[in-house]
Amino acid sequence: DRETRRRPSQFLAALGDREAYRARGKALVGLRDESTLEAACAAMASFVDKGELALLAVEELLEATERKREPGRARAAARALVRMGEPAAAGLKGLVERHPEPSVRTIACDALVPVLCAACDPGSIALVVQHASLTREPGGRYLSPGGFEPPAAGETHLEVVRRALSPCDTPEVRAVLFAGLRSAETARAWKLLLIELFETRVGADVSSALAGVLAERDGALVLRALEVLERLGGWEGHEKKLRALLQHDDASVRRAAVRVLGRMLVEDAGWVSDVDSLLDSPDAAMRMGAAAALAERRTPQALEALHRLLVDAEWSVRVEALQHLANLRRKETIPVLISQAERETGRMRADVFAVLRLMTGLDHGLVAGRWRTWWNDVGEAFELPALDKAQAAEVERQQRASEGKTVSSSLYGVQVVSERVAFVLDVSVGGFAAHGAV
Repeated sequence: DRETRRRPSQFLAALGDREAYRARGKALVGLRDESTLEAACAAMASFVDKGELALLAVEELLEATERKREPGRARAAARALVRMGEPAAAGLKGLVERHPEPSVRTIACDALVPVLCAACDPGSIALVVQHASLTREPGGRYLSPGGFEPPAAGETHLEVVRRALSPCDTPEVRAVLFAGLRSAETARAWKLLLIELFETRVGADVSSALAGVLAERDGALVLRALEVLERLGGWEGHEKKLRALLQHDDASVRRAAVRVLGRMLVEDAGWVSDVDSLLDSPDAAMRMGAAAALAERRTPQALEALHRLLVDAEWSVRVEALQHLANLRRKETIPVLISQAERETGRMRADVFAVLRLMTGLDHGLVAGRWRTWWNDVGEAFELPALDKAQAAEVERQQRASEGKTVSSSLYGVQVVSERVAFVLDVSVGGFAAHGAV
């Protein structure tokens, strides 16, 4: 069986002398199964501190990677070379640069990430971007300028790659990273990592590279690029690309594009007219974006338009409008919220009451009629409290409510206020977990 066939190579490697090395070579003859080959090749790492034998082992393993039509043997030999450490460094880099099998290039490159990135050489950085994976199996070791080392405790391969690339920020290296971001061959996970790296680098070239991502069809990439661009304030000259996103297939991208344009063009009369027209768009995502854009304007007309969106037929639009009205905290919104509480049910109704409490600092319960009576009595004279005072009052109420109170409609102590709830039970080998999804 496979286990029996592995033992000769392991036994001979343990002897560690020249005769054992020669005999071990014969033990590889005829092996075809990749796991058996890998065990036999891995045993050669026992010769790593045997001087001349270590060099012979590296040479033989490199020859094994060149066997045509045997990718399994090449992968097994590449993994063994990684175990050999420093004596195999040059050979591993040669595999990254020239081997025809992508999986072999990746095995070699993953182990070389720290040493390839150490000098911030653009050619080496290009090898990492083109060939390194971001999901290497845990426990893999790395060749670094300091030797052959495991990752830091708990550090994933993605974190190793991020840490190795982060210090590299020369114009030449930026050009390599920009090329990787543009390339259709670059994996999605790599593009997300590159966008993350640009978050700490400023300049018109970075903004231009991120703006180029806006042409992607992948909504996650576009949203991440938008987020970083917004943080860097790099919108100048890219309005046309942002407007093109209003036609994107992904609803989240369309919503985000309206929101970003609303912040960017808050004083633009033409854009104000555009936003007003979006209030009647059949696309809920566009109406959600319009709510964010209206909140940026902060005019009486914009506030009135937000009040209109609070009674939108689409639940998601009402949630968006409620969030921005809560942030604006205008007295004129209070009677509108009371009216909305009379119409809403379930979670949305509870959220409206929560906003009323945070705006007023008061609690008239979960009955809209009580809030209506209070407003009719004191509305004209009422003055909004400062936000910190209203928040402190809410925290105090929640603490009082939690003392000795048992919630009947709950899951593991979390109150359920939604009317349509699904519970998903995870009974996998990893354990039992309960998750509530609204």
